[in-house]
Amino acid sequence: MSLYGIAVMVFAILGPTFGGFIVDNADWQWIYLVNIPVGILSISMVHANIEELSSRKIYKKTDFLGMISLVLWLLSMQVVLDKGQQYNWFDCAWISWLAGFSVCMFVFFVIRELESSAPLINLRLFKDKNFFIGTILSSSINMIVFSSIVLIPQFLQNMMGYTAMLSGFALAPRIFSCVLMMVAINYLMKIFDNRVLIAIGFFFLGISILFFINLNLRVSFIYIAIPQVLMGIGVIMTFIPVSSLVLGTLPKSELTNGSSLHNLCKSTMTAVIASVASTLVARHSQMHQVYLVENLSNFNLVFQHKFAALLSTFMSNASGSFAAIKTNSYMYKSLLTQSRLMAYVDVFETFAFIAFLLIPLAFLFNTENKHKNTGEHKDIVMKQIPGDRI
Repeated sequence: MSLYGIAVMVFAILGPTFGGFIVDNADWQWIYLVNIPVGILSISMVHANIEELSSRKIYKKTDFLGMISLVLWLLSMQVVLDKGQQYNWFDCAWISWLAGFSVCMFVFFVIRELESSAPLINLRLFKDKNFFIGTILSSSINMIVFSSIVLIPQFLQNMMGYTAMLSGFALAPRIFSCVLMMVAINYLMKIFDNRVLIAIGFFFLGISILFFINLNLRVSFIYIAIPQVLMGIGVIMTFIPVSSLVLGTLPKSELTNGSSLHNLCKSTMTAVIASVASTLVARHSQMHQVYLVENLSNFNLVFQHKFAALLSTFMSNASGSFAAIKTNSYMYKSLLTQSRLMAYVDVFETFAFIAFLLIPLAFLFNTENKHKNTGEHKDIVMKQIPGDRI
């Protein structure tokens, strides 16, 4: 799981840095084209190194209806999430219709999978407490981590004037703490209860997000980098123990289904949160504009003094009427900047609160494996671990 965590977390963090390098030094289309050789290499490595188990049970009957409803649900949902903010969400007729269609496909998919004798994905696995809680926590980890990956580069580029590559470097310190924690987590899991580690991990995630509630337009690069180190610690302290517990109480026959459903939920949450986070910033920015504009009044002495000072400065190089227009524009631009800054703070406060709110859920896990007396769990471990490490 530690090695798997390297691929998932470290390279997810390297993505913005590498993407920023491409955008700053080449055409943006290469962000997509660069995946072609990676995909070809991956396919060739899968065929060369991964063998199909002859003992694996193959279902002759495939739930094509469930598969079609799943594809239609995810496809329509992704379009709504991608285009919703651009078209002002449900003020747009086709967004509303497509959202309704997505909900219908989701409901149909759930009913179909619950009623089917050979479901594409076994949704009844949510009856297992560990699997249910673990899926919620894993999806929440993705929500917190990927919201920061989306919002922090946006803030640095749009508000601070960072280049795409430099904003990616601001996330890079998370990699070092991730790697160090991946070395230590195996020993920590042998010493401490996994539930305690998960709780501490969410605490670190919450603390790392709390750093950003004091954002201003003069923060240094170091102030952005320090929380990334704490977040890397929190990610590994939650991700690895949760991954070890979420499938631990499932029977062997349901491991494949459980893994598929677990990853589907995490991927869906990642897609949703990328859109929701940006929407929250836009909406909260509009809300703060309403409140801040009250200060741009002739009855406000601070505003009058600032306006007069700027007007005097601009009149040295322009006529009085043009200087007044320029002063008004400058003040309004400052209003937009401050309202957007306050919106980022609001959203980070929300995600920090969610991280702290999830801490008690860690102690709802059942650490006893109900299959340990049947020999089934032992068989799983024996097949997954290479012979020289048994």
